[in-house]
Amino acid sequence: MNSQSLSHSHLRVPIFSSPGPKPRGLQNGERDKRGEAITLTNQGELFRAKFEWAQARAKFEQACVLNGQLHDPLLESVLLHNLGMLHHTVKDYQQSFVYYQEALRFARTLDERYNEGMILTNVGVLFYEQGYYPEALAVLFYTLQLRQSLQYSTVSYIEQFLTMLEDSMELDAFASLRQAAREVEEQVLSRLMSPNMRQ
Repeated sequence: MNSQSLSHSHLRVPIFSSPGPKPRGLQNGERDKRGEAITLTNQGELFRAKFEWAQARAKFEQACVLNGQLHDPLLESVLLHNLGMLHHTVKDYQQSFVYYQEALRFARTLDERYNEGMILTNVGVLFYEQGYYPEALAVLFYTLQLRQSLQYSTVSYIEQFLTMLEDSMELDAFASLRQAAREVEEQVLSRLMSPNMRQ
């Protein structure tokens, strides 16, 4: 299996650059803080896109401090996901996984499940890069079903990745890997999320 030709670059898609509309009922000071937190988040994304990791992390962490006063679960999910991607990019897999798990915890409190699908996609890639192939496929196939059920256009990224993987392997080898993924799916998903959030 060629981990370079099937890297996470095939799946990584732009993360939420704007954390959504302002919640109603915020006082002016809270609106100002939320606006500042969103600005810092977007600045961090720009630095991340330019591979300026230290500057990106500083912006995200500043935004996290502000959001600690606002308690906005969507913004918290975005920030933790972005921090996870920073660590993912430099192959600090353990810390990346911690951030992804925390991001999922907040994402699952939201009515909109798009963020959850984005985070799970990167978790699948994280497992793949570490050589945990059955676990990676278990997460990616689950995420594919989730995105298909929600009719998200980004489902093509996962389909392309899985097609490339299947084409790179012998038919029997891929079938065996797919079966192994089914066998570990329950364990892997229960590690990532509470059972009542699964479909």
